[in-house]
Amino acid sequence: MNQINCQTGNDELRQKLIKSFVKNHRDVYKKINDAIDTGDIQLAYMLTHTLKSNAGQLNKPSLQQAASEAENNLAGGKNLVTARQMEHLKKEIDFVLAEFIPLIREPARPVQAAPLSDDEALEVLEKLSALLEEGNSECLSFTDKLSMIPGCEELIQMIEDFDFQPAFEALQVMFNSGLRKEG
Repeated sequence: MNQINCQTGNDELRQKLIKSFVKNHRDVYKKINDAIDTGDIQLAYMLTHTLKSNAGQLNKPSLQQAASEAENNLAGGKNLVTARQMEHLKKEIDFVLAEFIPLIREPARPVQAAPLSDDEALEVLEKLSALLEEGNSECLSFTDKLSMIPGCEELIQMIEDFDFQPAFEALQVMFNSGLRKEG
């Protein structure tokens, strides 16, 4: 996935990624530590892998590196993570959260815009489908347009929760229900 930073000019997407990061990683250190303590190394591995990926998306290389080190030392179902690595991981998580929490703001939704025409809605949904199939976070930039298509509330929520595969599947159900234009 592409790294998102302030220079990309897509502040709305970055804002959504930051909001999602804070929501999903506010207590990730505790979850990782608890998983290690209970011997669920696979869960700890998956959590560090996701944290590493999200840190990369948000251009946070120090956190990405700390998560990568922990992930590598949890690979193969063995816990080889040192106390020093865990302390460093906690410090990096706390640092990024301290930076991001003040940045969270609710994006302005369109003020009761008129619903999109059928052709406009179809065009938006077809573009969105390709992005969802790729797992591309650019699909987050479609939520405002989706809010102008009746019945897309659940789809919007899945996208905002980064549940891209279930969102893609839900969109395919919509298409199979006769949404597409005839050839």
